[in-house]
Amino acid sequence: MKEVKKTQITIGEKVVEIETGKFAGQASGSVTVKCEDTMLFVHATVSEKPRVGIDFFPLLIDYEERMASIGKIPGGYTRTEGRSSEKAILVSRLIDRPIRPLFPDGYRNDIQIVAQLFSYDQTNQPDILAIIGASTALMLSGAPFDGPVGALRVGRVDGRLIANPTHQEVEKSDMDIVIAGTSDSVIMVEAGCTFVSEEDIMAAVEFAQVEIKKQCDMQIEFARECGVQRQEFVNPYDTSEIAAIIKENAYDMINDAYHNFDRQYRKAKLDEARTAVKEKIASLGDEHAIQKMIKETGIDFVSEEFKTLEKKIMRAM
Repeated sequence: MKEVKKTQITIGEKVVEIETGKFAGQASGSVTVKCEDTMLFVHATVSEKPRVGIDFFPLLIDYEERMASIGKIPGGYTRTEGRSSEKAILVSRLIDRPIRPLFPDGYRNDIQIVAQLFSYDQTNQPDILAIIGASTALMLSGAPFDGPVGALRVGRVDGRLIANPTHQEVEKSDMDIVIAGTSDSVIMVEAGCTFVSEEDIMAAVEFAQVEIKKQCDMQIEFARECGVQRQEFVNPYDTSEIAAIIKENAYDMINDAYHNFDRQYRKAKLDEARTAVKEKIASLGDEHAIQKMIKETGIDFVSEEFKTLEKKIMRAM
């Protein structure tokens, strides 16, 4: 049985308590996160071996709300829970967005994160706690996660910024912004505001970054106290040669395509670039390391690197 360990952090004016070792002993990492009478249980499970033959990162995040969390029983003849609500799906995505980019390229191990709402006081919103819990569970799992991640909801009432406002405060607020990121960078901003200036938004982001850094420092220290050894991941498939071939044979065409506003021209130019790259790769022969790697794994590394170059060119525009 794992040793029970606890920590806490003050976010805004409220204390958030985090505990591990009490539930889900077979999970790679698990925590309960509590703020007053709102409590969630978050667990992360990481597979020991990568999944073969896929060209994506198999991360699954599921946020679950149950009627029991507010002391009610589901209605209807069967008295059972229905499918996930729209709010639960949106919170799952809210957790996913800041976490997914922080895993290394080529990582193919299955990871499942499940956040279950145990109790809800209908005052303290659980979505921010779910993000913090998911990040902490990953830190305790030892996965090659380039985190931790912190999150904060920012509201503003009577010109005063509020960290993690309650439902009642959000109703009075002229901004409702969720910011998530690492200790030194912002990864996600989701906002709903009522005629606020860009300067007000930036002030809210800067306000949140201070709290996020505190959360990240807490998670790092908590993982250290729990004796977690972080796995080192080395991508077994070296695609640097493919990237060099694509850059040499297609960079100018891709760059030209994205600097032209004619849709048909852009499509034709990108198709021409893809054809040029495929012909170059095919000319290497079946015994070349690139061809062998593609056949062994079934992964289209050429398309992956092509998309990567497209992103770089678009972001540099």
